[in-house]
This record gives sequence, C-alpha cells and structure tokens, in this order.
Amino acid sequence: MFNRRSLIGIAFASSAIAAMPVLAQDQATVGIQTQTSYSIDGRIAAVDNVSLIVEDTRTFVLSGPNVRTPQAGSATVGAAVAAGQNVAGAAVSQSITNWWVTAVNPAGNRITLVSPNSGPVRTYNVTNPASQQQLSRVKPGDSLTDINSRIAVVSITPRS
Repeated sequence: MFNRRSLIGIAFASSAIAAMPVLAQDQATVGIQTQTSYSIDGRIAAVDNVSLIVEDTRTFVLSGPNVRTPQAGSATVGAAVAAGQNVAGAAVSQSITNWWVTAVNPAGNRITLVSPNSGPVRTYNVTNPASQQQLSRVKPGDSLTDINSRIAVVSITPRS
C-alpha cells in the first residue's frame, strides 16, 4: 500500500516529467539537440529528505514541404516504489508537435511558425548560435517537428 511518501514521490515525478532518444528517419536536424538538467535536494516540512533530478531534451527536425512528419501527440509513464519509509519515483514523457514555417529571417534570427491544425501565427527569436547558423536552410512551407522528451526521478527518505 502506498504511504504519504509514495504519493508525494508519484506527484513529484509525474509533474516534473525528459529524455528518450529520438531518431528522425532521413531528415536533417535543425540546430542542435538541447538538453537541460536540474538537480534539487531539499526537505519536506523538516521531516523528509528529498532528491529530485529532472532532464529535458528538445530536438528540432526540419522537413521539406512534401515529407511526411511524425504524428503529433504525447505519452507519459510513471512509477513509484516504496520500501519501508523510503520511496522512489520516476516519470518519463515525450511529446511531438509539428509546425509549418511561414517565414524565416536569418539576418534577424527569427522564425515564424503556425500549427498545421490552424491557430495563431507565432514568431520566435532563435537565440542558440548553432541554431542561428542553420536558419538559412529553413524555407517557408517547410515543416518543423519539435520532439520534447523529459524524465524526472525523485527519492524521498526519512530525515536521519
């Protein structure tokens, strides 16, 4: 049976959800794969020790106008295990979003995108130097696929 620590572990891991490798078949990657890692240690009400590790990876894949893109969607898996007063939990998720390129400004380091399902047109500033170098390859009508992978691992133990 899950105790209070188990429920907190599941909540932490499920809400923080990073990185499963993704392969794009015969498609060039725009820019680089970005990865951000976080590590947090703390206490809950001065009673429990908490360690939380979160990793977030984003991959952008550029496709020509007539290339089939992966289906948009998301999936999440989480699990927790308790042993006595100790609990550990993990959650992994991946989401895929597709965009159409409506405009690109390599000199201004900006790209304008719209969802294929309609919605607002959005302009983004490209701040990563490696990605800025790739903007000249992007053309209006291209598809840009954003693959976002996340993992979170939490451990909760009683304070010694």
